[in-house]
Amino acid sequence: MHETIQEASPSPKEPMRKKWQIAWVHNGDIGGSKRFAFEMVRNLSARGHVIDEFIFPGSLSNRDYLSLKPYVRNSSEVIMLKPYPLWRLRPHLLGRYAQLGATLWTMRKVKQQFERLANVINATEYDFVHIDQWPACRTIGILPYLRRPSVVYSHEPSAVRYEESLHSTSLGQNSARKGFYTSLCDVASKLSTHALNKRDIIHTKLAHLILANSYYSKEILFQRYGCHSKVCYPGVDCLAFGLATLPVEPMVLSSGRIIRLKQHHLVIEAVARIERTQRPHVVIATPEHIERLEDPCYSEELVRMAKDRDVDLTVRYRPSQLELAGLYSQTLALVLVPIMEPFGLVAIEAMASGTPVIGIKEAAIRESVIDGVTGILVDRDADQIAAAIIQLQQHKEMRAEMSRQAIEHVRAHWTWECTVKRYEEEVRKVLNTRAHPTPAA
Repeated sequence: MHETIQEASPSPKEPMRKKWQIAWVHNGDIGGSKRFAFEMVRNLSARGHVIDEFIFPGSLSNRDYLSLKPYVRNSSEVIMLKPYPLWRLRPHLLGRYAQLGATLWTMRKVKQQFERLANVINATEYDFVHIDQWPACRTIGILPYLRRPSVVYSHEPSAVRYEESLHSTSLGQNSARKGFYTSLCDVASKLSTHALNKRDIIHTKLAHLILANSYYSKEILFQRYGCHSKVCYPGVDCLAFGLATLPVEPMVLSSGRIIRLKQHHLVIEAVARIERTQRPHVVIATPEHIERLEDPCYSEELVRMAKDRDVDLTVRYRPSQLELAGLYSQTLALVLVPIMEPFGLVAIEAMASGTPVIGIKEAAIRESVIDGVTGILVDRDADQIAAAIIQLQQHKEMRAEMSRQAIEHVRAHWTWECTVKRYEEEVRKVLNTRAHPTPAA
């Protein structure tokens, strides 16, 4: 069920706002960036703006998940060159330099595809072009060829992906010694990373407006790219999350992909430190629909860890929005412990459902969760997480008050209507500045 947004009638003193024609460029992702695209396009369309969708499909794209087609005038998919593969040739040195060559070749060929699409967009009277940016998305490559105002919404700077990939596949990570051969292999990886990072930085700086999903992301954008940005928080559909009134059960919820960055093992470790008779059930809700998105070794590790520590563990794969809303409503708390999460939609979804959030005092979780009011913020420490869980177990009145305040907080500050108004405000400033440039001194 979706929130119906009615366009407010302009006040007598306020002139009718111009309705925009927008080219919305994204890659059809399956995660939070797709949720953002879906809700923004749905709400902007309801406010009278006309939107054309351009999809650059990536390896994680799912066209059926939250399709934008019902809310756009036209939907086009760009046939893109497949991303360069992760070469596994032996010896490693050959594989690394083959990867470097594939990266440089792909970057050159993709330019032509971006230029062709940009010509189509430039020939249409769009007021501006919206471009999504996140780690596995190549859409910002169109920026050098656009002749229309551009708005980049950064879910996370693309450079993060390449650096994580470099660290996770580094040769010699299981050895204390690093010889000349390994150094030669690493040179190829660093050259690939440098080329991709340099391209991303140059292209991102061409945007007329950069919007970040949190102040944490705003800081990262400046540190990595030297780019200034404005913060435009994502929102939550309060009619989709918050309607279920199920009794709270002795369980805690951890949400996100089954990868180590999400730190599900820390939740299991924390619960294991609670007395066995008081130990809540652990549920991991994961959106995986493609097997390769999950780290199978980490998944097996979680199962073994729960068994060894006598923790009841259930993994819920691909829960629907209705099922996820039910899980939020039933759980004692959402325990959110990923490493440096740029935002985290699940935090505001949980709070909209009246579920307190136990989170780590880092990154953007500090911006959405109010410590002691809508949840509990702790250090990355299993004992502190366990203590927070016990506190909510033993003080039911406190948990009920947090639940009430979480709902009120989200409805006042974290709706998609708030997001859209903020988005329109910042875009309008840029368009007005371009239409009426400041005279030179």
